[in-house]
Amino acid sequence: MSKEDGERVKGKQACIKCKSSDAVSIYQKPDGTFDGHCFSCESYIRPNEIAEHYNLGEVEEEVEHFDPTYIMSLPMRGWKERRVGKEVTELYGVRSEMAEDGTMIKRHYPVTEDGELVGYHSRDCVKKNFYVQGKNKTTSEFFGQSLFSGGGKFLVICGGEEDAMSLQQALKMKNPKFTTAVVSPTNGEGSTAAQIKGNYEWVTSFEKVILMLDNDEPGRKATEEALKLLKPGQGYTAKLTLKDPNEYVKAKREDELVGAFWKAERYSPIDLMTLGQMWDEFEASAQQSIIPFPSAFGQLNEMLGGGVGLGEVTVIGALTSIGKSTVINNLVYSFFKETEHRIGLLYLESTPREIVSHLLSIYMEDNLALKKPEDLDMPKLKKEFMGMIQTDDRIVSINHQGAFSSMDDMFTKLEWMVKCMGTKVVVIDPLQAAVPSNENASVEDFMDRILKLAKQTDCCIFVVSHMRKPEGKDPHSVSEYDLKGTSAINQIAFNTILLSRDKTSDNPKVRNSTRMQVVKCRRTGFTGEAGWLRFDAHKAKLTACSDPYADEAQESDEELQEIYGD
Repeated sequence: MSKEDGERVKGKQACIKCKSSDAVSIYQKPDGTFDGHCFSCESYIRPNEIAEHYNLGEVEEEVEHFDPTYIMSLPMRGWKERRVGKEVTELYGVRSEMAEDGTMIKRHYPVTEDGELVGYHSRDCVKKNFYVQGKNKTTSEFFGQSLFSGGGKFLVICGGEEDAMSLQQALKMKNPKFTTAVVSPTNGEGSTAAQIKGNYEWVTSFEKVILMLDNDEPGRKATEEALKLLKPGQGYTAKLTLKDPNEYVKAKREDELVGAFWKAERYSPIDLMTLGQMWDEFEASAQQSIIPFPSAFGQLNEMLGGGVGLGEVTVIGALTSIGKSTVINNLVYSFFKETEHRIGLLYLESTPREIVSHLLSIYMEDNLALKKPEDLDMPKLKKEFMGMIQTDDRIVSINHQGAFSSMDDMFTKLEWMVKCMGTKVVVIDPLQAAVPSNENASVEDFMDRILKLAKQTDCCIFVVSHMRKPEGKDPHSVSEYDLKGTSAINQIAFNTILLSRDKTSDNPKVRNSTRMQVVKCRRTGFTGEAGWLRFDAHKAKLTACSDPYADEAQESDEELQEIYGD
């Protein structure tokens, strides 16, 4: 959504979903279209909804020309009433406006992007409110982030700028030579989760991320939202008895504040529940979103209880060169057109050019792969392409450029795509290219992490797997035991679907028909034949068809009858 990659042009708009009167910000994307985000219910406001419910004629650029000259001329002084000293104020680059009697009038906290100053989050100490000068977006860096390189042991996120400086000051009182990475959101603690999304790789590069937000209901809510974005085992919570870190400093209880830092508890979403408490889980599952397969895909929907569910891992197994990428691309196109979910692609054997070509071919019903490059009418194709996505650009692909430095690197990108971009359907093709080796331990680790990602984020994940060559001559003699790698592939999957095709048959109907089998469905328990798909090479589309071998036999009988009669 555009709060990650666009410029905010209007804030404090009413939300059409949760009815908040001022929680929506509208963003302009690089292509000139608008979408929005509600910071109250965390809803994505789609471009067509913006056009329908908001007056774009009244949307004006809020960010005016920013000249920091005046603020930069102000002194960096401590805040006596808050007992925040000059040294830590200078460390964080905070500027102050003082009255003649020494009373604090305004505090200006720097906002940075890529380490460069882009604005100030300013506090009016007299009116007791905040305002922005220059830029201050959820994609801007945390207050203090530019001071600390990533990859350290500790990162502490406090609720506000004075709290961050208070904790830093207390830690330095204990160990003056050591500087801990302590930061705070630049839009208030309610935007902590959004700002983690905007700086995901930096935040998750630390070994431990400690949330030390305010000890009140809004702070606890913001903490829960933020912890869900972190990697498993990475998030910690500091228990405060006072409201916030600055309250400890004002009360001269720094030792207790430092103790809360060292005693931060590791966050775990796992808890004990009685049977009676499990009802809410059951009731929620009854309304779980099910994503149906296209109607052309035989009996899959019937066998899988309507389709695949959010939070499920579905494995699609197929032999080499039987057309599994065609099946996957048709699925992706259908999900794009028939659902409102954002779709994420990790295509390890396809380039962005090939992805566009495949999806555009399905949309146009004209296989571009059959045309020579010099015969492509690019202006026409661009018009068709823009017609396909319109203002609803919901497909995102990880551009891996041929390799990842490690599996951790790959999962960091997958997690960012799911947690930060709101992706609900992910397709990984193929599994064997995603793991560093086909050894059982490597594949098991991959599948285990995929399952955790699906469960933690309520995301539907498709994993495409190669299969071993069948021992016999029957190309359809395949089973879940032929999946290339460990048996953990099928064991962890909620659903396992196998595809097979006789790609060398002399009969074109047989040659272009793909058999589907369900060999596992944890939700319904149904297994068996799921129908056939026929590929139209000129339209690049799949349609349902009957068993081509039965058709072939019937055609032979009809030919004999025509020759010899009854």
